[in-house]
Amino acid sequence: MSNVRLFSELVSVDLNRCGEIKLLPPLGQLCSLKELSIDRLRAVKTIGGEFYGDGAVPFPLLERFEIGYMSGWIEWSHGNMGGEGFPNLQKLRLYGCPKLIGSLPIGLHRLGNLSELAISGCQNLTITGSYEKGITEGSSSGFSTAINTQESINK
Repeated sequence: MSNVRLFSELVSVDLNRCGEIKLLPPLGQLCSLKELSIDRLRAVKTIGGEFYGDGAVPFPLLERFEIGYMSGWIEWSHGNMGGEGFPNLQKLRLYGCPKLIGSLPIGLHRLGNLSELAISGCQNLTITGSYEKGITEGSSSGFSTAINTQESINK
């Protein structure tokens, strides 16, 4: 079995404590990926187009995406993704990324499957009006959020 085929069948990836990694691989091309956790990659400063890859729709089956304790992460560039990425995303959690500036991926708030958005310790992240609609608990869409951009996650 070729390495390309093996990677295309991955359903879960956990990148944890890879201190020397500066650029993320094109994980958006992993067509079977359902869970992705990126944790403590302190040398990563930008997540951009290289992360999404050249596929038509990046992360077509991803359901759970978690990024945490990325102390050096400054920019989340959405590349050529437009509003087409993450069509099956259900849960997005961002925590402990104090230098992250900018906003969440375009179109993420329109995803029908997104049921949980949790943000903590990302005090410089801009939450646009589109996401603020889901902040009230018990919304009719079943969308729940826990957004805490002002407090440090290390309390």
